[in-house]
Amino acid sequence: MIEKILASSFARFHCSTCHNSWASAKALIIFNMKLQNGVGEVKVRFFKQQCRRSHLAEANFVEPVFDEENIKQVLNHLMAKISNTVIVKVLEIAQPGMKVMSKCRDHMRKSIAKLAS
Repeated sequence: MIEKILASSFARFHCSTCHNSWASAKALIIFNMKLQNGVGEVKVRFFKQQCRRSHLAEANFVEPVFDEENIKQVLNHLMAKISNTVIVKVLEIAQPGMKVMSKCRDHMRKSIAKLAS
């Protein structure tokens, strides 16, 4: 099963053709998560943005450059999503048919984080 999580963060862009620079709070990141035989894998893809200045060649798409703090925030969000997903699956296995409330998941996630520390 592959699950996709879409995130956005602040990033800077710099066109190598015309040296135009811009910042965007909507730099998109997609995480493709896969669990196979008990082993998890996360692949990440950063979406480019197109330079708004006209270029003679093809449309010029530019890679984002993220600050370390923004990457940390995005990864913390991803880890919270992963831990919530794992907690829900564990609880569903332990108690089939039980509906898991978000407050319960948050409490369990915090407990697991304390144990991991």
